[in-house]
Amino acid sequence: MQRILCGPTGRIAAVVLMLSLGWPAHAHAGAALKTTTRTPPPGSCYEGNLIDVLDLVGRAIALVEQRGAEAAFRRIMERGGGFVRGDLYVFVLDAEGRIVANGAAPESVGSNALAARDQNGRYFVRDILRRAYSVGDGWISYRWYSPCNGQWLDKQVYFKRSGRYVVCAGFYDTLAIHPHRNDAW
Repeated sequence: MQRILCGPTGRIAAVVLMLSLGWPAHAHAGAALKTTTRTPPPGSCYEGNLIDVLDLVGRAIALVEQRGAEAAFRRIMERGGGFVRGDLYVFVLDAEGRIVANGAAPESVGSNALAARDQNGRYFVRDILRRAYSVGDGWISYRWYSPCNGQWLDKQVYFKRSGRYVVCAGFYDTLAIHPHRNDAW
């Protein structure tokens, strides 16, 4: 399944979807974004959710605006910098599809991701850039390898353009492997 939700409609749809899948009613409040984090059991890998992703992208964009791109990108890639946790991480693309920051794989910085394809052969980076530079922000779903459980899963990625960069973060749809989990979205 391929989905892209962009602009205000995408944000509204994401909140409606989040609430329809069992999120607490307070989880959509703007003030709750910084207070709705969960702590995983000791020894497990933290699996992020929609609220975590929106918070990460917002904080990353604010950091770029406050400290400048280079300083922000270094911080985004630091393990203790607050932008990498379990399967959650920020990655940033420029207009040409080059990776300028990647919390999960700092070694990928400088490489061009336009040819990157998901497990189904979809050129998802091209889709992200096309929508980000036409609408500004949105959601996209593609199949990607989860570092938490070692499986290929649908990854729900929120992206937002900030100047000449597109800041992205996503969470894995773990309902297929955790069918009783009600907070995967």
